[in-house]
Amino acid sequence: MTQVERLLEHLKVNQVINPLTAWTELGIYRLSAVIFLLRKAGYEIETNLVEVRNKFNEPVMFAEYKFITNIAEEVKAHTDALAYKKASEEHGREDFYKWFAENPLSPLASIHLMMIEREIAASKIGVI
Repeated sequence: MTQVERLLEHLKVNQVINPLTAWTELGIYRLSAVIFLLRKAGYEIETNLVEVRNKFNEPVMFAEYKFITNIAEEVKAHTDALAYKKASEEHGREDFYKWFAENPLSPLASIHLMMIEREIAASKIGVI
């Protein structure tokens, strides 16, 4: 599972994340870079700056990210990814490339397709 996939799953369940949680629970050191990729893929993520005091009683700030769920977009992306998968299985190589050129996937649907492909591969080798 990639950092993007781990973060997306975490945000779907927990709605928020901060750099410390990303590092300790997901192994993501550069959280802002992965957030950037999710935003680029079409996910809406809000940034809030949180101010706290560190152990030396100094004020410090960090970003906390909140996932804004858009169920309609998620369903469409997943449906598009499934259609893409079905078309790749039904069409010959040349026909598929033509179909894909006429029906490009959104970045959000591309992430869904990647997750579908990983689940299929994992089920074939008995991981899930």
